Amino acid sequence: MKKQLTTVLIALTLFSTTLTAYAVSNDEVRQLTEKASGGDSVALNALKNTAAQGDATAQYNLGLMYEFGQGVAQDYAEAVSWYRKAANQGDADGQNNLGTMYEHGQGVAQNAVIAYALYNLSASNDPSQSNKALSNRQTISRLMTESQVKKGQELTRRMQTEVVVKAINNR
Repeated sequence: MKKQLTTVLIALTLFSTTLTAYAVSNDEVRQLTEKASGGDSVALNALKNTAAQGDATAQYNLGLMYEFGQGVAQDYAEAVSWYRKAANQGDADGQNNLGTMYEHGQGVAQNAVIAYALYNLSASNDPSQSNKALSNRQTISRLMTESQVKKGQELTRRMQTEVVVKAINNR
């Protein structure tokens, strides 16, 4: 009886372990990304699983891989999809890179207002000088009308209170 109970407990532990999503460290995501970028399909699947579980860093890194064709076929629409997921979670790098996709019309229709808003949102989430969104926002604003900049600022405010994608779709 005791042996059967132990066997059942072990089986339940193993079963629950397979259902539990483990938090993956940024270092582990970086290692998976490096391997996946080099063509390691096992690492790519692990990275996709981590991203699917909601890890914003993994989502951002997959966006980079698809944008530049590193370890996967270049696919701007797929890059946009992963950047959106990261951006929706407040990832400043994901917001910036999604902005560049909108600025250049890669995987989405070109739209300076949305690009500006994403750069602005990214800059507000990470105001450090290392954030490329600061210079991207400044560069694109020079090419926009005053009215477009105001629309971009309004969209940024909506993005701060709504999910990024919802704010874009409801503009």
